[in-house]
Amino acid sequence: MTRQALFRTISVCLMMVFPVLATAQDTTGESASADAVENDATKQSALDIMIMVNSVNMGDRVSQRITMTLIDKNGRERTQVAKSYRRRIGDGQMKITKSIMFFTAPDNMKDTGFLSWDFDDPTREDKQWIYLPRTGKTKRIAGNDKRLAFMGTDFSHADMALRNIQSYNYTLLREEEIDGHKVWVIEALPVNPEVITEDGYTRSEVYVRQDNYMVVRSINSLKKGNRTKQMDVVELKLIDDIWVQTEVVMATWKGETLLSKTIMQTDKVKFDQRLKEEFFTVRQMEKGP
Repeated sequence: MTRQALFRTISVCLMMVFPVLATAQDTTGESASADAVENDATKQSALDIMIMVNSVNMGDRVSQRITMTLIDKNGRERTQVAKSYRRRIGDGQMKITKSIMFFTAPDNMKDTGFLSWDFDDPTREDKQWIYLPRTGKTKRIAGNDKRLAFMGTDFSHADMALRNIQSYNYTLLREEEIDGHKVWVIEALPVNPEVITEDGYTRSEVYVRQDNYMVVRSINSLKKGNRTKQMDVVELKLIDDIWVQTEVVMATWKGETLLSKTIMQTDKVKFDQRLKEEFFTVRQMEKGP
């Protein structure tokens, strides 16, 4: 997969890579007026809206702390904490979004590393690696493995990467309100079976706020197990004029039964940090921060 995120969730971390940050500015730096958005609501197609979602400024040279709380169906909790960094490198289609994560807790995950390279060039395959200090080995995440759980959470490896907008067909289903904000509800269908195999989703509904083009909910049908995953943005903050999803919940359901959920919280967010390109390498992932 390539280019910008289809769902800015988790980045994403969700901005480890990862599509969890966005802003109400497009790539030209001009502010997106809420009034203008509402006036054009009936004129925009689903694809137009998703292009705007992908065009917002996510900030650059980012450092942050990620706390993930995993809750099983019996209410038992376990928590993972990581330091996360992201930087855009290159120009034009040669641009790459590089992200790296170092786990600091719990003790049995300390020094575990995760590295992701997402290419704007649609002809290049994105890359992910994971380093496990207990074995002293680094593993490349294969395409077919990206649908699997990320670190045992309700997020998959595919959720932690930027998705190719060209891999989906979009339909504007309706308009709703979430927490007092108008949203578009957009259906996203994979264009071919290969996308389903890699991402693991057969259908998604994406809820996009009309005032700032932030994704605040997505409901995803899984390929296997008659299950769905629902992502909800619980807290959205404006940090340095950039919208940051500081709390995101991903829940896995089978019918009406909640199987598990993961609460991802982001804090200590800083932009424009001094992050060298060589920091985003397998060697650095194995070495640690």
